[in-house]
Amino acid sequence: MGTSATSLKAGQPFTFTAQVSSPQPGLPSSPTGTVLFSVTLANAQVAVSQVALSQLSQASFTFTPSAAGAFVVTATYSGDRNFSALNSNASKTVVASALTQGAVSPNVVSLGAKIRLTALMAPGGDGLFSQNGTVDFILPNGSTVARATLADSQLTTNGRLYTKDVDTGVAANNLRAGTTSIRAVYVPGIGDTYPGITTDPQSLVINRQITDTILTANPLTGSTFGAPVSFTMTTTPRVAAGSAETTIPFADGGSLSLFEGSVLLQRLPVSGSSATATFSVPALSAGLHNFTAVYSGDSVNFNPSTSATLTMSIAKAATTLSLTPSTGAGIQVGTATKFTASLATTVTAGTPTGSVQFTMGGVSIGSPVALVNGSAS
Repeated sequence: MGTSATSLKAGQPFTFTAQVSSPQPGLPSSPTGTVLFSVTLANAQVAVSQVALSQLSQASFTFTPSAAGAFVVTATYSGDRNFSALNSNASKTVVASALTQGAVSPNVVSLGAKIRLTALMAPGGDGLFSQNGTVDFILPNGSTVARATLADSQLTTNGRLYTKDVDTGVAANNLRAGTTSIRAVYVPGIGDTYPGITTDPQSLVINRQITDTILTANPLTGSTFGAPVSFTMTTTPRVAAGSAETTIPFADGGSLSLFEGSVLLQRLPVSGSSATATFSVPALSAGLHNFTAVYSGDSVNFNPSTSATLTMSIAKAATTLSLTPSTGAGIQVGTATKFTASLATTVTAGTPTGSVQFTMGGVSIGSPVALVNGSAS
């Protein structure tokens, strides 16, 4: 008895052809009668058909299994008035395979979380049929999310279960934020008697990943008016517990902004593998300053975030005051003398303002005099 195939996807037809022949050639007639085809699964009969022999002493039977399993098909010749039915039977074992993909677990996640992909190939391999293929999990665009090998599988009572855990934030896994679907594809290995099968897709929703933004300043403490301060803003994806570091790049269109209170000081674009920006302020006025860094998000994979407030205390710049009389070192009694106070500082960011109070012997002389271009007379 011959068969059109030994292994097919469940739902596809197998055709069996029984040839009845005489062991003694040259007889004046050929076998006639019928052939009884019987199909069993796990020793239980699932189909039976009696087919009359053709003029060529052949009988064909088509069986379409609706479910997976290893089916034994037996053909038995009825005999006729010239030919005996004794020892006139043959059998074949064929496998109908089914690949069933489980739901993505969980099927709603934030980018960077883990998901589990499963697929059950039934029936499990036995001594008659080898199973050494892989299960590829594929996106609608054809990109591969993961490949499960025999090492990623286990034999169960329902078949061979392939399992693969996937980090959604790893760029090589080809997942991005948005709504998509994944289907399982069985790829036969060398000498594999199981056919290639593709499942219906399972849905997956990936939300944009939470980010954390950090703001640092150099120097953070001990700054004085006139000294430059460098700010560094850094945004990183927040990685879920047990997941790998996110390697998906930041998309174009995102930015990092430095604010003092509600006042925008600088906005810088960021994209690629790192969301880091540096901005220098040449001088900060003396007193307390509150700064924050804001990441805008990239509208594709990553959510916006704001840093903790960075508070800095800026000290006043040091000054030196010198006093010079108009008459030089010697002053004559009864002669008017003009005194000029000059205020000096190493700061180049601005000119000191304010006033100078002149005193003599601890007693104030007149009212305070406003500084003009760093001096008062």
